[in-house]
Amino acid sequence: MRLTTVILLGTMLHLSAATFGQKLNYVNKNVSLEQLFKEIKKQTNYNVVWYEGKLNTARTINANFSNAPLDQVMDIALSGLPLTYTIRQNNIVIKEKTPSLLDKVISHFKNTTLFGKVNDEKGNPLPGATIRIKDTKSAVLSNKDGNFSIESKETSGILFISFLGYKPTEISFSPTNPGPFNITLKEDESILNEVVIISTGYQKISKEKSTGSFEQIDNQLINRKVSTSLLDRLKDVVPGIYISENLIPIKETATTPYSKNTGIIIRGKNTYNASTEPLIVLDNFPYEGDINNINPNDIESITILKDAAAASIWGARSGNGVIVITTKKGQQGQKMRIDFNSNLTFVNKPN
Repeated sequence: MRLTTVILLGTMLHLSAATFGQKLNYVNKNVSLEQLFKEIKKQTNYNVVWYEGKLNTARTINANFSNAPLDQVMDIALSGLPLTYTIRQNNIVIKEKTPSLLDKVISHFKNTTLFGKVNDEKGNPLPGATIRIKDTKSAVLSNKDGNFSIESKETSGILFISFLGYKPTEISFSPTNPGPFNITLKEDESILNEVVIISTGYQKISKEKSTGSFEQIDNQLINRKVSTSLLDRLKDVVPGIYISENLIPIKETATTPYSKNTGIIIRGKNTYNASTEPLIVLDNFPYEGDINNINPNDIESITILKDAAAASIWGARSGNGVIVITTKKGQQGQKMRIDFNSNLTFVNKPN
């Protein structure tokens, strides 16, 4: 047994001495690993073997070896790569490093920092965008400049980026793609079209926050009919509203609700003696004049509040409903626009 041990130890020492005895003399700037391995074969007669796809042999290093041991050459060649090597007879076998137990424990508790910037299609930063690591609870918001930084326990995964009014997107990260990430979000027109803003005459709220029954008439629907009278344009447009055909023209401004005669009844007549006239609100103020004096071409939208929820805003006068009229207004940066309407009426030839 002792003799066998001595022989094995002598053989190992002989192989080690043979390996360290191989020297390399080679100087070349920006030499590829493939060319370096060929030079090793030429000078030492050692073959360098690796698995295809595990090593990029086009990677270059600055070779400055003067009587350098073979192991020193290989250490420099594989520096910074997750690879190691073993020397077997006249072969140098390159393989992946097997992490030790300590390395596994450290990598488990070590977080990966991911950072980048979120912009829109015009290159403007999007502050408040949500950046979340998919299938985890880790999430952050981008700052006022659109920049973000998030910690990940995994070295690879998927970033999910979302922002109101924009299409969400996903980006993969890995050790080979750690960032920084320059993310561009595109507008989602389908989401923007779903947001309906209702004017109650007192405030503007979204459709989801409104508790009452209402009807929204936009400018396109108002202009579907051609008439100088607003009442004519409202006929047969809004359900639950009756507009009388035979009206006595108002010759003076109404001083009380009883003196008004617009002919508008919302959700049917609910009284015999009291007024059935709805409250008309023009640009957030009650309007007591003749509704026919309002130019339909100046109207941007009309909101009709039908039920008792309007009473919480306008009080007892809104018991018969409220017609909220919003007129057109100029906007900052708006280009000049000219609208022209022409009416042409055909009648039968009189006898």
